[in-house]
Amino acid sequence: MDELAPKARFDALAELFGLDEPALDAIRHTINPLLPQLQQLARMWDDTLRGPAAARVVGDLPAKQRADLQGRLASFIMRTINLVFDDDYCDYAQAFARDPAVPRQVIPVALAVAWEFVAITLADKADDRRKRHEALTAWHRLVCALREFAA
Repeated sequence: MDELAPKARFDALAELFGLDEPALDAIRHTINPLLPQLQQLARMWDDTLRGPAAARVVGDLPAKQRADLQGRLASFIMRTINLVFDDDYCDYAQAFARDPAVPRQVIPVALAVAWEFVAITLADKADDRRKRHEALTAWHRLVCALREFAA
């Protein structure tokens, strides 16, 4: 799959994981409830990077590098939640994932933290169990596609 252009890779992964228009619509309906809670996501990411296993998994990151990564991840998240997976986004995401300044395990760990944030936050937001299930399934599909895309 490495021979594919970034957009073609993302599209293939989206198709593989079922990240289709109905799934993107389910995600779109959850963006507004998630946005006010983004500070919690930043805290979760910071706590993860300061945790005892972080040095073994992502490397011993000095405070300045952690802050830089947090800023770059915030930009990545904001671009991702626009849900516009065009050539520009896919080129950007691939460049970010392959940047030598970004430790290899940072993106999978960040996606795991983001998935946990979404699951925790939406658990309290959606009254309709079917809609909550659809939204969480869609978010999971997106996280899976992004994780494989960044690999």
